[in-house]
Amino acid sequence: PSADARWLVPRIVSRSLTRDVAEIRQRYALGRMVEAQFYVSQLTENCVACHFRLPKARDFPLAEKLTADPAVATLEPRARARLYVATRQFDPALALWESRFADPTLAPAELDLDGELLSYLVVCIRVQRDFERARGTLSKLAARPDMPRYLASDVRAWIAQLGEIAGSGKAEPTLAGARAQLERGRALSEFPADRAALVYDLSASSDLHRLVARHSSSRAELAEAYYLLGAIEARLEQGSWVSETEQHLESSIRTDPGGP
Repeated sequence: PSADARWLVPRIVSRSLTRDVAEIRQRYALGRMVEAQFYVSQLTENCVACHFRLPKARDFPLAEKLTADPAVATLEPRARARLYVATRQFDPALALWESRFADPTLAPAELDLDGELLSYLVVCIRVQRDFERARGTLSKLAARPDMPRYLASDVRAWIAQLGEIAGSGKAEPTLAGARAQLERGRALSEFPADRAALVYDLSASSDLHRLVARHSSSRAELAEAYYLLGAIEARLEQGSWVSETEQHLESSIRTDPGGP
């Protein structure tokens, strides 16, 4: 196992990025431009996989310069939001998603099926830990007359959970606290992929990511944190390009190979 287990996931993502770059170069050399272009379009998935975890501790002038380019404004909104996340411009990403949630020409079911609602909640709850902002946005979405019944039920549950955890935004993360949130969530869930406990999952994963980043736990606790993150991602994961489930479970095993 690595001497510094907190770098396991970044190394796995780096490995994925390296493979993608190699594929691009190979296809470009063979003149297979459409395939090369496809791989280029997927590169940001590696960036998002890393940057979808923790709040930024500082500003990134180069990233801000990149996203301020007029060409970025011409991108399709979903691609622009992904670029904002890939470059850790979280507030512009949230604002863009919120404008789309308020657009009466965009059906809530479409926004949900496209993954935009989940991406918004991941950034707002897991990364930014801005529970009140997420609660306000969901409350406005719940008031829309075109909300489908299945989504309205989920949103009501998420609003209630956000109200419950609203005061814990600045609390120090603990493994026991993350476990407790996941247990509350599982008590609400009727089947493994039930989204009723989404907010608990995201809040717990925020605590777990912060614990892993601090690397102040024992190997056994760190391995459990990675395992729990893998279990959460197995419930949430929508894309297959970069599997965070596999990253976390591999990290759990490598951190404590002899553990449970």
